[in-house]
Amino acid sequence: MTYEVAGGSCMIFVSSEPLLLGDAKRDIVTSSKGKVDPVMDQSQFRGGQHSAQEILDSLSAYPFSSEFRLVLVDEAESIAAADQRDLAQYFKDPSPQHALFLFAKKLDGRGALSATAKKQKMLTALNTPQKPGEFMAFAKTELKKLGKTAENSAVALLVDWTAGDLMRLRGELEKLDIFVPGERITADHVREAVARSHQSQVFDFIDAFAERKIGRCLIELKALMSDGEPPLRILALMVRQTRLLHKASELIAQGEGGSLEKELGVHPFVARKIRGQVRNGDPAEYARWFHVMVDTDKKIKSGKMSPDFALEDAVYRVIRPEWA
Repeated sequence: MTYEVAGGSCMIFVSSEPLLLGDAKRDIVTSSKGKVDPVMDQSQFRGGQHSAQEILDSLSAYPFSSEFRLVLVDEAESIAAADQRDLAQYFKDPSPQHALFLFAKKLDGRGALSATAKKQKMLTALNTPQKPGEFMAFAKTELKKLGKTAENSAVALLVDWTAGDLMRLRGELEKLDIFVPGERITADHVREAVARSHQSQVFDFIDAFAERKIGRCLIELKALMSDGEPPLRILALMVRQTRLLHKASELIAQGEGGSLEKELGVHPFVARKIRGQVRNGDPAEYARWFHVMVDTDKKIKSGKMSPDFALEDAVYRVIRPEWA
């Protein structure tokens, strides 16, 4: 995003993704360089900690040694309703000697501030990636900034491994920029440079478990055990995923599958993955999984079965009960 900052500028940026809000703020500050003295004429506020009056007082002070004063407000969603109404008045007639930018995770569209900013065309909703294709588009844009291109398979691998975490995705891309001397990044480059972090092993194990891919699940389980992952933590991960699948299957059965993200409290990317894993799953089947987990927990804690064998047995009993 590029935004030209000048006296009279006034805008609210809204996004549920902190990285995008941070990028917008950085672009604003960068655009103001040479126009605003960051020491004398730049003010920083935070919703919930500062009142509208404090912000408005800053907007009434004349620039000391700059073309205009720059005022930045983080966490604008935390500004009290009465204060939002006061700020909304400023949006109707911004000062040419000031530039005001607010950053919010969300805003009530019915509120005075949001409604006024929208009417004045001073509200920008930053496009937060939701679908895998959108995450891939984000990654390709980031690569372009780095002067790189990549095979679609390489980008897809990165998106899968980072599981909807934009900050982590950007970090891995920056790592690849250093690792790959040429312009083109391949899937092999990704496997070499990113290598398989312990976290990605955990994700791979849980995905295989939820998708009932027994061969891959057992391989990932053995890898985690070899890396020293505590058996009860692995079991806890299995329980958590079973709980999510059980809740999702109930919501889908009730015709409320469209609210998985909100009801499960997970990222949209994760919600879509869970929806695919559940498919036409029966809540009663996931209830059976819970019984297997409880039994496995008893076997491990009582010493009746070695932890590695107990977990492997649990995988068989969940995914292929007819083999157990």
